[in-house]
Amino acid sequence: MPNQIVVPTGYMGSGSSAITDLLREIQGYDCKNETFEYVLMHCPDGVFDLEDKLLFGNNAIRSDEAIHRFIECINMLYDRKNYWISSYKKKISPSFQKYSKEYISKITTATFPDTYWYFQENPDTFLLQLKNYICRVVCKITSEKIKLSRPLKYKSMNIAFPVAEDFYMATKRYLQRIFDDLGYRDSNLVLDQFLLPHNLYRIENYFDDNLRVIVVDRDPRDVFVLNKYKWTPDKMGIPYPLDALDFSEFYKKMRRNERFVDDKRILRIHFEDLVYKYDEVIGGIYTFLGIDDSFHLNKRKYFNPNISIENTHLCHLNSMIEMECNVIAKELEEYIYEFPDKSNKHKNLNTVF
Repeated sequence: MPNQIVVPTGYMGSGSSAITDLLREIQGYDCKNETFEYVLMHCPDGVFDLEDKLLFGNNAIRSDEAIHRFIECINMLYDRKNYWISSYKKKISPSFQKYSKEYISKITTATFPDTYWYFQENPDTFLLQLKNYICRVVCKITSEKIKLSRPLKYKSMNIAFPVAEDFYMATKRYLQRIFDDLGYRDSNLVLDQFLLPHNLYRIENYFDDNLRVIVVDRDPRDVFVLNKYKWTPDKMGIPYPLDALDFSEFYKKMRRNERFVDDKRILRIHFEDLVYKYDEVIGGIYTFLGIDDSFHLNKRKYFNPNISIENTHLCHLNSMIEMECNVIAKELEEYIYEFPDKSNKHKNLNTVF
């Protein structure tokens, strides 16, 4: 049986990192970067943006923009200092940048080193100021007028018209090189947030039967309370509205925007079930992964439901929070979790926050 690519994912604050912590306890699952979020596929100008631009509504200059944006994205992910989604050089492989450029060369149809278009003629303000400064200095020294060529964002055009089959094959080979450098040949890989629920409809084109995605859902009332009263004051807020009614409308649109996928490689669970029905849910995860309890050597070491329970069923912390949660419960009825009767026992603002 081939090793697996396991992707914990969720809906902004839904607790998917609990799955990464759980898998850290299980023999044969490599979580060496722990809950580091691998955004290569879905970040702006990442692989999925490249797919959309090259396979849907493509044209010569559009493909040039797509390729250069992707290269900029790769350079940023590779080794940008003090940027938490970066450090792929260290966290993935020193060869990541090389693999990415070789991948782009495979899908590029032609390169034109002396051709440019309006996208290249729109440099940033610094380049324009530098050009003007050089002109002034030279004119002052020589008393002669000079004319410099317009500074370009980049020099050559790269144009690509890949057919879908070739694009997906090249991308799968590119991803496999990355997985191999992460240690795929030796163990199952756990890649936190490598995919998001909203782009799971794409997996058929990129992955084989070795993919396993675990999507974590969570009661939106708890997400709202934690974000408003804990994460945002701690400067770690998620982009959700802080008004209960506005949050409900936002959350509803976010969830309904998802193209739901029913696939045997996808397991959907509730964070609350992982807490309140721990043994039952981890049994289902074992089955999904094709293992049994004997692999779970460090049970509760990194994910302890007795600790995580304090971050659930927070509606009754005070009267204001209770009113806000009642609004959310009414507006988002289909997403509300039915908690056990005594699940809010002993909770108060001090113990939670």
